[in-house]
Amino acid sequence: MKRSGNVATAARAILDADDFVTECRAIVERYRKEHEFDVGRPSVADTRRALQQFSRHVDALVTWCERASRVEVNPSRPEQAALLLINALLRARRRQENLDAALAELVVVAAVVPEADRSIVRHYKTAAMVAADWLQETFKTRGLESPTSALTAELLHAIALAAGNSSMTLGAAKRALVQAGIRAKKKPAD
Repeated sequence: MKRSGNVATAARAILDADDFVTECRAIVERYRKEHEFDVGRPSVADTRRALQQFSRHVDALVTWCERASRVEVNPSRPEQAALLLINALLRARRRQENLDAALAELVVVAAVVPEADRSIVRHYKTAAMVAADWLQETFKTRGLESPTSALTAELLHAIALAAGNSSMTLGAAKRALVQAGIRAKKKPAD
């Protein structure tokens, strides 16, 4: 069976209407365009790890600078000599600013990292999550009650495969639906 035929089959399992199938095929084209962006983009997990690593480095730098500046001025200590040199260069380049001002900026940067981590999923939607949103909007505009999660996941999976995302699994489609906030009803027990 052709990949577009799989989309039609999965769509008809939800609503047996030609215009609904046509809409689902249009989502395939939108998915294909979104997936092109996904290919070169790092994963959410990799980006979150990078943020955590950045945060650890900033925290360590702030701690080192604070510890080195707390001890009495002793240019024979390597940390003190480094801080005095950095402070002199900062004053020369920025006139009145000093190391304390730079450290204050680092503290501000460090405070933003947890917020960036919390917001990453909101601003970092994969093609599957975007397609899940489109499906949900399609269901709403047609007045469809949420289909079962299994049927919706099968449709999203078929859309991804038809768009050329051969790495999409049914499990990944289910996770994308959950990440997109789609709460479909469970399949009724027989």
